[in-house]
Amino acid sequence: MTSFVDLAIEDLDAISYDMDGHVQVKFTCELTVGMDEEDLALMTIDQETKEMKYLELDKFDEKTGEITVTFENLGPFVVMTKVIPDEDITVVDEEEETSEEATEAETSEAATEEATEEETSAAAKESM
Repeated sequence: MTSFVDLAIEDLDAISYDMDGHVQVKFTCELTVGMDEEDLALMTIDQETKEMKYLELDKFDEKTGEITVTFENLGPFVVMTKVIPDEDITVVDEEEETSEEATEAETSEAATEEATEEETSAAAKESM
């Protein structure tokens, strides 16, 4: 739903991901306006262990998109949706399945082309 956002401590030019305890963060995500809290998930990645964690939202205001969540660690996080919000969206599989009939037709066509090439080659040899 959103791109990754980096949650870190910045002290002048130094960025740190070290934190003792937990930190509660409140932010607004306009893409979540009008959605149900049950449909949202927040995923974070622990910078030390590289472990992905899914966090439950502490508070969510569906009118404003304001999210309050408690982080156990600093690092990148992303707001995701568990459902496709627009029912008109259809997901297309990039690897389209080929029907048996289409596969048989392609195989038959390839065999016909191979036979034609062999006949042409044999006729050329006979004329020499």
